[in-house]
Amino acid sequence: MVIKQHFIPQFLLRNFATDSDSLHLNLFLLKEERIITYAKIRNQAERQYLYGKDQKLESRFSKIEGSVAPLISKLCAEELKLTEEDDSYLKLFIVTQMFRTPTMVSQLNEFANSFKDLFDLDSKFKDTLDEANLCSNDISISITDPYKFFFLDIKEYFFMIKDLHFVLIQAPRTQEFLMGEHPVILLNPYLFEKKYNGSKQALGQKGTVIIMPISPQKAVVLYDKSRYRILKGSQISEDDVNKLNYCQFLKTKDCVYFSNFMDIEKLREFTIKSATFRHGKKLLQESLVEKKNSKGIIIEKLTRKGTIDLPIIQRFNFIRLLENAFLNEIGADISRETLITPPKQK
Repeated sequence: MVIKQHFIPQFLLRNFATDSDSLHLNLFLLKEERIITYAKIRNQAERQYLYGKDQKLESRFSKIEGSVAPLISKLCAEELKLTEEDDSYLKLFIVTQMFRTPTMVSQLNEFANSFKDLFDLDSKFKDTLDEANLCSNDISISITDPYKFFFLDIKEYFFMIKDLHFVLIQAPRTQEFLMGEHPVILLNPYLFEKKYNGSKQALGQKGTVIIMPISPQKAVVLYDKSRYRILKGSQISEDDVNKLNYCQFLKTKDCVYFSNFMDIEKLREFTIKSATFRHGKKLLQESLVEKKNSKGIIIEKLTRKGTIDLPIIQRFNFIRLLENAFLNEIGADISRETLITPPKQK
């Protein structure tokens, strides 16, 4: 029976090891703003019975990890052309990794809890609360067995990213990638440049970019090939590495992991800069339509909900928007409402 259940697989953490036996790595504690060297990998990114004592979900995750671990090991060592099977296993692993962390569960529960506002609009719920001398603010909503909840839809999530194109990027010799407790980063530079005012954190959107570091030197990128160009094996700039490392800070809770010594002042800078976002609400909620009765009380409400975007300028030197990116839309050639030329890259 597996008691310590890891939300980041140990094989992935070992790629950031500091010793030849791949048993230890370095980590930076955000709350204390200090580095711990030679920390045991087996004690990182884990919770007791995180996925349940029945071991069913832990067993499924283990099977996925066993299928993809040799592939990621090869990707770390050399450029590799993926077979169709490799491509599927890698994307299944990435989408699973995206939804198996405490960070994602926290976002899910915040989203679920936001629906308690609707209780005030339903007379049955409102009467029940009134009888108990309660209001909607006195209760909270959360998901029972959230990881099982996610896994039930994992095939749907997988097919949302199945058509994304794979490429590896490489850090320059002077820089390294680090990894947070929620290592899969979701971006959308296309919608950012389009000034889309909804959430840009959804799978299946046009212009989706998914980035996950797999070692201090390399990161996997999945991207919408109809809107971007990313050179295979691109060695990205120091600025881009810093921005991607900062994204890891934005999505982590307690610590980040790394291999070789990193500038502690830079780590502290990222900690302070990311604090407001990390500790704040992650729910984007916008009231679109409200219907009131004769007494001015809201009786119907249409609300748009989503995840708040990362507080960064989504422009990277290694991600190039295609010239026709903003024309590749249904009806764009007729309505001419989209941009004809892409914004200048900065």
